[in-house]
Amino acid sequence: MDLNGQKFSYQLRHFGLAQALGRALADFRLLAKYHSLDFYFLELSSGPSVSSKKLPVLPGLTVREIKAEETRAFRFADGLLPPEEKWVEAQFARNSRLFAILEGDTVIGMNWINETFADLTHINRPRVPVPKGFVYSYRAAVAPSYRNRGIGTLLKQTLVKTLKDEGHRMVFLTVFLKDIVPHRWHRKNGFRKWGRVTYLDLRVTRFLWTRLTKEGRRCCPGLFHA
Repeated sequence: MDLNGQKFSYQLRHFGLAQALGRALADFRLLAKYHSLDFYFLELSSGPSVSSKKLPVLPGLTVREIKAEETRAFRFADGLLPPEEKWVEAQFARNSRLFAILEGDTVIGMNWINETFADLTHINRPRVPVPKGFVYSYRAAVAPSYRNRGIGTLLKQTLVKTLKDEGHRMVFLTVFLKDIVPHRWHRKNGFRKWGRVTYLDLRVTRFLWTRLTKEGRRCCPGLFHA
């Protein structure tokens, strides 16, 4: 089987026929763009959640929110930030909040949130309004040399507890289909899948295809408005 055949087989096995066909058409440039995001949500007011689990013991680390005016006092570990210049400043300019795990004055893990809008540029929706009481979580990352030590779990636990204490009702996030590990982690830790949104650019027209799960229809069908 050639490389294209292997890729199609992988997409079909993990994500279904629609995703496999769409991805193949995009690869052969029969579609201008084809992107899919899975949405996950966590109800903070009820049910089990990652925040109720025992925190890992990681001596010498600090987890807290970092304000915009503090960022000059810290450095970010290699491989943590995207390549865009002044990316961090741009997030604070959007009224996003930064939760970080620190080793001394070095940020080794980060998780951003926004209570106003979600930037879903990959599906051609850069400013999707966030419902009241909801929080959009994004760009959760751990520096490569610090992975597989429970750091991401500790950070997510702290974030969820803080949001719950602040009175928020729901936190939601998106995961690229290819990122298998985050899918497994969020399902294991109490997050439920809201649905999948696919963006298709057919050159002559563009549209979104939204498929809600049973949980998504029950809990918050209006979470994402195409």
